Amino acid sequence: MFQDNNLWLLIFAVVPAILYSLVIFKSVSAGLVKRRPMWSYILIGLLSIQILKIIHFVFPNIHQYIEVTPMIQNLGNGLFTMGEQPTMWAVFVFAFFQVAFFEEISKWFAFRVGNAVRGDTRDGKDSPFAVMFYSVMIAVGFATFENIHYVGRVLWGDLQGINPNEMLIARSLNSVVVHMLCGLFMGYFIALGRRCKNVIKHTGLTLLGLIVATLFHGIYDFNLMRTDISEDNFVNIFGLQFHINNNILIGIALVLAFFMGRHLSKMSYKNNGLLR
Repeated sequence: MFQDNNLWLLIFAVVPAILYSLVIFKSVSAGLVKRRPMWSYILIGLLSIQILKIIHFVFPNIHQYIEVTPMIQNLGNGLFTMGEQPTMWAVFVFAFFQVAFFEEISKWFAFRVGNAVRGDTRDGKDSPFAVMFYSVMIAVGFATFENIHYVGRVLWGDLQGINPNEMLIARSLNSVVVHMLCGLFMGYFIALGRRCKNVIKHTGLTLLGLIVATLFHGIYDFNLMRTDISEDNFVNIFGLQFHINNNILIGIALVLAFFMGRHLSKMSYKNNGLLR
C-alpha cells in the first residue's frame, strides 16, 4: 500500500503537528478552548501559504539587493570559477525579512481571516487563552503545509541527498515546534491587546506580537543560514543533526510559553465590544 505512492510521507508530514495540537488541547482546562474552532484555524493556516505566495510575488528577492562577496572556487586541474557568496548582512536580511517577517505576517493575515469567518470574537466569547491557542493553530496549519512542500522538493529533486523521512523527523522536532511557538508569541500579545479598548494600545500590542514572533523565527533561521556555520554547531542524536544553539533557544522558548499560557489561562475578558 505504501510502496507505490507517497501516502506514508503525507501522513508523516501531517500527523506530528496535529498530535502536538491535540496534546495542548487535552492538557488545558475544560472550556478554555473549543474543538471545532481549533480545526477551522488549522485549515485556514493551510491557506496562509497562499498569502505568503502573494507576498513573495510582490517582493520576490529583497535579499538580492544586499551586497555579496566575490568568491573564487577551485575546480581542480588548474581550473577556477568566479562566484558570489552572500555577506552575513545579506543572510541576516534574508532570514529576518524574506523568511521570518513574511511568514509571520502571512499567519497574522490568516488569523484575521479565521476571526472574520467565525464572526464571534468581538463580543468576547473566546477567552484570552483561546485567542493565543487559535493563533498557534494557524501556525500548525502553516507548518503542516510547509512539511508537505519540503517533502515535494525532495521527491522532485530540488533538494539532493536528503532522506525525506529523516528530514520530517528533524522538522517535526524543530521547525514545527518553532512555528507553533511563533504563533504562541504572536497570539499572546494579540490576546493582551484585546483587553484594551484604546486602539493605539491594542495596535501596539498586536505589532509587538508580530515583532516578537519575527525575531524568534529570524534568530532560528539565521543560525541555520550563517555562512560561517560548521559541524561544531550541530550535535548528532540517533543519526540526526540538531543545531545546538537553536535547540537551546527552543528549550528556553518552551519554558516561556508555559508561563505565558499559565498567565492567560487565569484571565478573562470583562469588557464588551472587544477590538480584534
